[in-house]
Order: sequence, then C-alpha cells, then structure tokens
Amino acid sequence: MCNTDNPDLHKLFTIEEVKVGLNQLKLGKSPGPDCIHNEFLVNLGENAITWLTLFIDTCFHNNHIPKMWHRASVIALLKPGKLDASPKSCRPISLLCTTFKLTEHLILNQINPIVEKFLPHEQVGFRSERFTVDQVACLTQNI
Repeated sequence: MCNTDNPDLHKLFTIEEVKVGLNQLKLGKSPGPDCIHNEFLVNLGENAITWLTLFIDTCFHNNHIPKMWHRASVIALLKPGKLDASPKSCRPISLLCTTFKLTEHLILNQINPIVEKFLPHEQVGFRSERFTVDQVACLTQNI
C-alpha cells in the first residue's frame, strides 16, 4: 500500500525541477485558451522562472487550480485521406493551457519514483521505456 504521508509528496517544487519541466515541453505546439506558447515559457528569464515556480507551488499546495486551467480549446483536425465534407472525417483535439501542462509534468516527475516501485512489471501503460507492443509480442509468444 502506498503511504500518503510520504514527505516527498509534500515538498515544494524547486527552480531546477521547473527548468527540467520546461525542457520537457514540446516546441511548435499550438497554445490552449491561455494563448501562451511553449516557446514563451522555455525562454523565460531567471526572475520569471522563480515567480512561476512560486505560483505553481502555491496552486499545488493550496489545492487551487486557476479557472483558466479548467478550460480547453477544442478544434477539429481532418483525418488523413478523408474528405472534409463530412464531420466524421475530423477528429477533435483539446488544447490545454501550457502552464497547466507544465504543472502536470512537474507532478509526474515528482511522483514517478515513488509510484514506480509499486507497479507490476507487466504494466506498460503510461510508463517510460515500456510499450503496449511489447505486451502484444509477449502474449503472441506465450500463445
């Protein structure tokens, strides 16, 4: 059983962790409803990164998510090789606020080492360096 009183789950994010999270953001992606591009965040100066770290810490540890982070911009993308006349030819995607995605990265980076030891070896979903295709190959080999 996972201990919810783990001190690692209550520590503040560091400026170094935020910088790692910023480096994990993918460039060239469309912004969400906040209209903040990843390139803007990646090129922040030291003072802005310090402020952003404090802001994310305050939100996370006060259990308060800004209302803007609850929003998403939903757009329709045309499926490859489909005619644009039919709505079935499109797939919707949700564009989230980039600062919210950064916060998700920070939380994931902090809890991964804690959670990893409790997950069975067979679980591959949402884990780095593990792929569903590996499970399919294992299943095929067993059959």
